[in-house]
Amino acid sequence: MKTPFCNFDLKTGVLCPNCSQLIEKGAYTMLDFEISRIFLNMEKTYPFLEKAVYVKSIEVNGLLIIILRGISEAYRGLLRQVEHKISRLNLLRRYKNIRIIIDKGDPRFLVEQLVSPAHLVSYTVVWFPDGSSEYVFRVKLSDMRRIPLPLQVLNNALSKILGKPAKIAII
Repeated sequence: MKTPFCNFDLKTGVLCPNCSQLIEKGAYTMLDFEISRIFLNMEKTYPFLEKAVYVKSIEVNGLLIIILRGISEAYRGLLRQVEHKISRLNLLRRYKNIRIIIDKGDPRFLVEQLVSPAHLVSYTVVWFPDGSSEYVFRVKLSDMRRIPLPLQVLNNALSKILGKPAKIAII
């Protein structure tokens, strides 16, 4: 797996000056380092992870979202197994939910993975007069009970992932 940290650092658990500088600058956190270590150990069991690129981890209200790139959607079932294994580790037991999502550069695809098994109807970018914008994702009222997490937690997570204000609207 391609990570922002050196393989030597991941194997030993000690940060070199370059990797510690990434954490000091705020580009990554120690949580990112620990999750990268976990994925490095899982590569032997799950060979499809060798092609993956670790992007970032985001934590919001007991929800841990791990963002990866370079994985085909065909491995979705295996990613669920990886989520389950990660959730059983003592290091990450404080998180109620762990979600691994695949980043393909499309906001719709990211949100569909977070609200699954509910279906995303549409999304729009709302532009305001001051030049700022906001994402609005729409889910049917009949799918409301199928959304796996509270809307407030999802809205906070989406805002962190996308870097813009985002909300899920029920239609």
